[in-house]
Amino acid sequence: MKPRQNTIDLFSTFLRFEADCFSNWAIDAKLRRSMKACLAEFPESNTSEQFWATYWHQRWREQQ
Repeated sequence: MKPRQNTIDLFSTFLRFEADCFSNWAIDAKLRRSMKACLAEFPESNTSEQFWATYWHQRWREQQ
């Protein structure tokens, strides 16, 4: 299993299981594109996991 190294990979890839065993990493392409667009807008925040956790939580709350 390849470890997720950068922030975009941490937030936009998920484990895929087949028969209760690890199969591969699933990539959410829409989320990945959205994060890359945000990084272009906020380049100083590109390595902060705390920033992204807060950002996505706020976006989720705005949709509620």
